[in-house]
Amino acid sequence: MVGDSLKENRPSRDEGLVDQVLRLIAPERTRHSEDIYSLFDALGRPDLGEMGRAGRIADSKHDWKTSRVGFVGDQIATYYGVYDLTVRVGTARVRAAGENLCYTHPDYGERFGELMDQTVAEALEAMRHQGYDLVINLAGREYARYGYVPVWRREEWRVETAELPREAPDFELQPFAPTHREDLAAVYNDTNETLTGTTVRPTYFRNKEPGGFQGWLWTDDQGRPRGYVTGGDGGKDVYVDEHAGPADEVLQALALIARRGAHDTVRFRGLPYNSPVGRKLRQLPSCSIEWVGRPLVYFARIVNLKSLFENLVPELSRRLGAFPLVQWEGDLLISTGEEEVALRIRGADVSVVTTGETAHAIRGGQNIVQLALGTDTPEDVVERNGIQLSGDAEQLVKILFPAQYPMFGNQDL
Repeated sequence: MVGDSLKENRPSRDEGLVDQVLRLIAPERTRHSEDIYSLFDALGRPDLGEMGRAGRIADSKHDWKTSRVGFVGDQIATYYGVYDLTVRVGTARVRAAGENLCYTHPDYGERFGELMDQTVAEALEAMRHQGYDLVINLAGREYARYGYVPVWRREEWRVETAELPREAPDFELQPFAPTHREDLAAVYNDTNETLTGTTVRPTYFRNKEPGGFQGWLWTDDQGRPRGYVTGGDGGKDVYVDEHAGPADEVLQALALIARRGAHDTVRFRGLPYNSPVGRKLRQLPSCSIEWVGRPLVYFARIVNLKSLFENLVPELSRRLGAFPLVQWEGDLLISTGEEEVALRIRGADVSVVTTGETAHAIRGGQNIVQLALGTDTPEDVVERNGIQLSGDAEQLVKILFPAQYPMFGNQDL
């Protein structure tokens, strides 16, 4: 799991190792893949190396230019993996560095903080040079020291099979091996077109966990996929890793799969709260939503405030246009304390301009990313983080940054 290196494998101090310098580079696929996999082996996680070779790293949108490996002498000491993601924020698209599989070699456990601090700092600088808007990871709270803030929790949904549709679907389920297919990616992208937090596929050109799931799809009269579900057998539960297609058909397919396998419960992770399937599940009496695992939270940090808001402009304009009675004109300053931009607003027309004098401002820290992604209601985000609003910002923040309840799917990162 991302972030485990910040806690695990701290051997006794070796003075010979401590005095050596960390050399950081962008890894090369042909030269450094085996170094990265050997780090996983040293951590007692050979499964990560197997998944990496099978596609999680080797055949994916792993960004070799932005990722970083650190060497002490000839031995790999740190690895910070980055995936190049296009993340949805309503109708807008932002470029996110998806941080995944970041570790420190156990031989350098006494130096884990120092070495990872250097590695993260250089990776963040590389992200900015490579044109990323923000970085997102699934990590422990230790990442707060790098300026990361929590943006959403990891959730599990459960529903009883007995409450799923009883009518037989008018389509046949066809088994398939869950791996990247352009036609299935198109169905996924269509299903999640405006769901904040989901990524534009593909991320992995095979599968994040090759061989780890089963898949079933169904087609239209011309044999084109209409929808699919992937998941696994969890004993009394059937675990849904991913789904796409019309919500009614997805639930019919899951009901059939669950009843064939005599599963009492269907479980989902990474299900967007406002997805069509999520809306239908929330109407069922047995539906429950719980946080899972350790207090793991997806964390994010803004890399480039200007480019982030330039990419958000179409969605911000759309939100203003949904309030035709609001005809506000002026500049709205947005500041993280490190960077600032101004949104020039003319009715439903938004543009990003060079900052200037304005009485209307939203001033916070990296927690501004919670507004950008719609982590919670803007009132909650502002109050929880002590964000300062001035002028008309108190009214504008409610229109520009409504709650989105973002969520990654497991195969997104």
